[in-house]
Amino acid sequence: LGNKFLGNIRNVSVIVHVLRCYENADILHVSTDELGRPDPVDDLSVVETELMLADLASVEKRLTKKRIAATESSILHALRDGLAEGTSARAVLASVTEDGAAVETQRFLNELGQQLLSAKPVLYVCNTDEDGARSGGNDMTRAVQDEMQRRGELVPPVVLSAALEEEALTLFETPEERMMYLEEFGLRETGLTKIAQSCAALLDQSVFYTVGKQEARAWSIPAICSAQEAAGKIHTDMSRGFIAAETVSYDDYIAHGSIEAAKAAGKVRSEGRNYQVMSG
Repeated sequence: LGNKFLGNIRNVSVIVHVLRCYENADILHVSTDELGRPDPVDDLSVVETELMLADLASVEKRLTKKRIAATESSILHALRDGLAEGTSARAVLASVTEDGAAVETQRFLNELGQQLLSAKPVLYVCNTDEDGARSGGNDMTRAVQDEMQRRGELVPPVVLSAALEEEALTLFETPEERMMYLEEFGLRETGLTKIAQSCAALLDQSVFYTVGKQEARAWSIPAICSAQEAAGKIHTDMSRGFIAAETVSYDDYIAHGSIEAAKAAGKVRSEGRNYQVMSG
């Protein structure tokens, strides 16, 4: 992996790793199994090793500094040893993080979590063929799923067919037509929707919507967030002066077509500052 590529992904919140999970003799693949088929588990291991090697070089560079606090030095040495043994920075940092850590230590851990590539949460996307998409996967996607279960990953890999989704985009103009086409293959949502939902789960994020006559907007918030905190996402003044807000679920709003119709149907509620905002 080139330095430019590594530099680009250093600034992201989630790494989305797309794995080839289909056979096609016309499309060459770098590594294959003993039967000549793509091996997605081996592919993900190769990329993870590259990320850990880049992190190892970064940690060793930090350790050459003359002045390092004792706690920081201990954490960096743990990272160096773990990375050298093939353990991701994410796993090492999880093992050294303690409840009630000093503010400076927690700040240092947060900094490392943002800068080290193998510390970032990873979403694995299994790109399969049309048959795999129709059946919900194949032997290769199941191998990836088994590997994720073995690791104890909380968010399962996303299974999709990029070729099928590209075909839908090419053949049809409206989202409704594309979705109808995908439904013929037994798909209930697009791959992009699956990826967005899984990324939100990895980041422990939720979303709420504001709807007016001129525009509708989506706002990202922590999964556990009060109405007052959510109001602060729109504007800090709204948080300071927050008393209550009129709320309606996304499904009820879509079903009735407008806030006025939803209110007439008794679906609109007034919620106070401590109300826990739910996604949608």
